[in-house]
Amino acid sequence: MKPNAHLKSEIRNRKPGAPASATRVRVRRPATGACAPLFAVVLTLFLAPVLAQDANIPAAINYQGKLTDSAGNALASGQYLVEFRIWEQPTGDNPADYVWGRSFPLYVVSGGLFNILLSNDGGQLTWPNATGQVPSVLEAFEEPNRYLGLTVRQVPGGPVLTTATEISPRQRLVSAPYAIHAQQASSATYATVATNATKLANYTTNDFLMVNKASQTLTGNLTVNGKLGIGTTAPDRPLTVQASGTGNSQWLSLKDSAGNTKWHLTHEYGGVNFAESGKADGRLFLQTNGNVGIGTMLPASKLDVKGTIKSTGLTADGSVMVNSGTVSLNAPTTVNNKLQASYLDVVHALTIYNVVPIQIRRYTLPDIPLTTRDPALYATTYSNTEWSAVIAGHHFYADIHESQNDRFLEVRMRKSGTVWAIAFDVAHQDVAVTRIEVDVMFIRRELTDDYRN
Repeated sequence: MKPNAHLKSEIRNRKPGAPASATRVRVRRPATGACAPLFAVVLTLFLAPVLAQDANIPAAINYQGKLTDSAGNALASGQYLVEFRIWEQPTGDNPADYVWGRSFPLYVVSGGLFNILLSNDGGQLTWPNATGQVPSVLEAFEEPNRYLGLTVRQVPGGPVLTTATEISPRQRLVSAPYAIHAQQASSATYATVATNATKLANYTTNDFLMVNKASQTLTGNLTVNGKLGIGTTAPDRPLTVQASGTGNSQWLSLKDSAGNTKWHLTHEYGGVNFAESGKADGRLFLQTNGNVGIGTMLPASKLDVKGTIKSTGLTADGSVMVNSGTVSLNAPTTVNNKLQASYLDVVHALTIYNVVPIQIRRYTLPDIPLTTRDPALYATTYSNTEWSAVIAGHHFYADIHESQNDRFLEVRMRKSGTVWAIAFDVAHQDVAVTRIEVDVMFIRRELTDDYRN
């Protein structure tokens, strides 16, 4: 017969005078042959008290017992080898039910008594295909149903058995009276670890941040006195976000109150892409060289806009160029360099270098006496390198000599040094030329294509 086969056990009530925290278990194995020894095991389990202030909780259970024969006589002292296993079910050997196991040399003293610390120091016992096995005895009691099974592998003077049957039945492990209160402890003033805690003081897990938790909803404010990293363990700024994915790496998502993603921030072409989710990228794009794109992720200028610009005011110290489309100016606008567009629609004032680029001036010229026959030049203050100039209109009183063989009237703009001048000449007779008025339109050269010498 195999040792430990057909063993039975019974839990006896505590005798008068026995420790209040002790549980007495008698296990008997009936003899099935002439040479089969008869013995009983009386086991007493003690949970040593641990002070709340002690942060280093011992990973051990103090386990005491007594070996007797079937008549109640204590067995001789000696060295035994016993395997201790914790299961989730009272019977069976389903790998999913195996939780923890260790083997220990068990020395029985006089009177059949023994004491053992069930800890992680014993020889580790594995079970084929076990999925719920834990490495530490401290982790073995996270579920309410736990059963202890014993298997004797060696008796004093005997060989180590290669096969042995677990003593039946397994003994259920239950709480000591005050340990029951630990399920809902009043406080944990000195606790250093509460990995699976669902409440802290009067707050739930939604009120404080939990470490190493896959998903959590935090209610209230979060203050970080230091650096906070999202997607990185090495934040180098007060808030560091490391992009996820490859290519167009994702940085940030913005949702509406219904939980729909409306905008997102990505890292593309080395720049920052502010995209409208599900519609278009490049709503706003910042390139590494400082160029800004609106409607494009490849801005070719400091501001590159694909579309129409509408502004209540515009001041440009550089050039404004529109490759296609219309420039509509509905407010005072200043351009301090070139303005280039296929079509310009100006509703309000446009200024270039802080001046209005199209100006009309009326000049009143002095009378031309009857005796004066040579053309006269009347200088203006407008630079002929910055402005173009054209005659917009003229008015005068004179008796024109219509039989003049060459020209009889000249009114036009000529360059005179660095400024524009009004050239006025009329073939007159009998009376002087009077009440001469000339209207001139001056246009900034940024708006014209003027090649007159």
